[in-house]
Amino acid sequence: MRNRSENQIEVYLIRHGATNANREHRYLGRTEEPLSEEGREELKAFQRQGIYPDPASLQALFVSPMERCRETAELLFRDCEQHIIPEFREMNFGLFEGKNYQDLQGDARYQAWIDSNGTIPFPEGESREDFIARCRQGFEEMLRIAIAGVIGRNEEDKNAEDKNAENDRNVKNQKNTDNQKNTDNQKKLEKLENTEKQQNAAKQKNRDENLRIAAVVHGGTIMAVCSSFTDGEYYDFQIGNGEGYRCKVTVGQSSGEIYMDKLCKLVM
Repeated sequence: MRNRSENQIEVYLIRHGATNANREHRYLGRTEEPLSEEGREELKAFQRQGIYPDPASLQALFVSPMERCRETAELLFRDCEQHIIPEFREMNFGLFEGKNYQDLQGDARYQAWIDSNGTIPFPEGESREDFIARCRQGFEEMLRIAIAGVIGRNEEDKNAEDKNAENDRNVKNQKNTDNQKNTDNQKKLEKLENTEKQQNAAKQKNRDENLRIAAVVHGGTIMAVCSSFTDGEYYDFQIGNGEGYRCKVTVGQSSGEIYMDKLCKLVM
């Protein structure tokens, strides 16, 4: 069972399915584009392999506001409500938007960006530093919403269970009064109460150990978030469309500090 001074959440970070621009290796940032048919089929194939969490097991589902992410989330988690995190929007590629390597050959601004290892801002676009800071802010907001929602639902469940247990006790007390002299009935009653205690303890443990959320976002968003909360570098976390990571995130209740560990690729 987790430390009560911490919140632990299992987080799935999933990159959206492929679009035509992705297959052509174009910079696709602020431009809206739906999934390609090939991208949808690839997601379905991954889903059949069981790499994504069961929708019924999720406490919350978060998405980038971009169409390709919302469409992916709808395909994979059809019955889950989508919570939009605006900060998860893809990077602003500025003048490179919609272009690929071939289009940018001979462009001095592109060569300068390459030479900087991608650290300088895109012309009329966003810098990696600003992008990472934005995604980190979105991730922190996502965790805040998830923790508040999960704890709220758990309290409601616990209150309902307590009320049901109280009603059961009232009935049992009446039966106990009527059967005080019946030793066999008393033993059965004690056994029933012990069973209920074990069941309630198991339910509480399940609440404590199975806080699970998913975020359907962009490849860059995943790179930004993972490099923010681990010792890895930005490009260490590059993945393909439909791929992602599963990780454990710990949030200190008083300090608010975030720790990410046990990163595991969904597609090896």
